[in-house]
Amino acid sequence: MSHARVSWRDLLNAQGMVEAEKLQRLPLEDGLALIKDERVVPLLNYLKTGVFENYNNVSFMNAYTIIVHFGDQQQHSTALYSFYKETILDFCNNTAAYLETLRGEELLVQTAEHWDKQRILVFWMQRVFQYLDRFFTKNNNDYPDLFQTGLQCFHTQTYDRIARHLRQAMIDYVNRERDGTPIDTTVMKRLVEMLCTIGDKEVKILKLKDEKGERLVWSSKEKGVYRRDWEEPLLKATGEYYLQQSAKWLDDRSMSCADYLRETDRRLKEEGKRIETYLEHSTGDPLIKEVQRQLIANRAPQLAESDSGCTRMKLV
Repeated sequence: MSHARVSWRDLLNAQGMVEAEKLQRLPLEDGLALIKDERVVPLLNYLKTGVFENYNNVSFMNAYTIIVHFGDQQQHSTALYSFYKETILDFCNNTAAYLETLRGEELLVQTAEHWDKQRILVFWMQRVFQYLDRFFTKNNNDYPDLFQTGLQCFHTQTYDRIARHLRQAMIDYVNRERDGTPIDTTVMKRLVEMLCTIGDKEVKILKLKDEKGERLVWSSKEKGVYRRDWEEPLLKATGEYYLQQSAKWLDDRSMSCADYLRETDRRLKEEGKRIETYLEHSTGDPLIKEVQRQLIANRAPQLAESDSGCTRMKLV
């Protein structure tokens, strides 16, 4: 005996809960429609407006019930996984299209903001689809776990499309601070966290609670693309910056050798603070050595031969 097809709204009882006994007649596409309407659309709207509608346990349980039902059927697991991935891919593509129009500080601020939104999206999507991580992605090399998939989407569809301009904007921002203009160091810290996460092979998002309240944080074991995409270009740019600065100082007839050394000491302390505030601590040693190389080692002969009192250095 055949059963009449039902839509997902026909599954709900008076309390708005899915009636499990009716699930056998629900087509997969209608199940996905329920997940989209009950959880995905409200989540995406929240990322746009900051208002989370339909944020309740009933909508979560309805979506989760659908996923468990179809996730127990091997032929449908791939479709559920694809829906999860395509939802995040669409968000990442839309994000990239917007970020590609920006430059400079605005690109930095908006990238940091959208990185935060990516974390929220992936965390709550994984919560709904977590059943797939238990039985489908586990030990399945063809389908990375849900956290990794969400990160890969951002890496390939958003970050790779803006990486060159983002890197230059970050270097310009650091140099602006070196020139004495205050910058938003929290933006830089968030971007550094992003670079330390992208490219990592073992990631997850944790929900932590402290005196400031609840917050979501990425947890990764490696440093992602940080060294390749940020530390190495930063060290190169730092060398270029202080090469130019030291040349200006030496050309300034009013700057004595003692003044030069005091300025060098001040700059080294500033770089140390920069490391503590928003750079990875592993960058500290090579960064300080690069500054010392440009300001001291490479300029020592000129300082020693100058007529501003530095000839005494030969006698020390």
